[in-house]
Amino acid sequence: MNLLKKEVINRKIHIIFGSCIYENSNWYNTAIGYSHCNNDFMYKKVNLVTNEREIFIAGNKLPVYEIKIKGQPLQEKVYQYGEVIL
Repeated sequence: MNLLKKEVINRKIHIIFGSCIYENSNWYNTAIGYSHCNNDFMYKKVNLVTNEREIFIAGNKLPVYEIKIKGQPLQEKVYQYGEVIL
């Protein structure tokens, strides 16, 4: 993921992608956000679908993240539904 973060900085872009994260002996279905000019973030999916519950632990927060695009603040909330990141 370090290589991906370097590309985000070099290309001056924002990217949100999904990944399985192993943390504290648990697996989480996670959305990760990288930005060239904002704080990075990690959202652990709260609403797991039935078959995910056997593998993943649900997150417990629905935070709002602020990013700046062309100097203007934009608030975004990551919500994962099934296989789609909205």
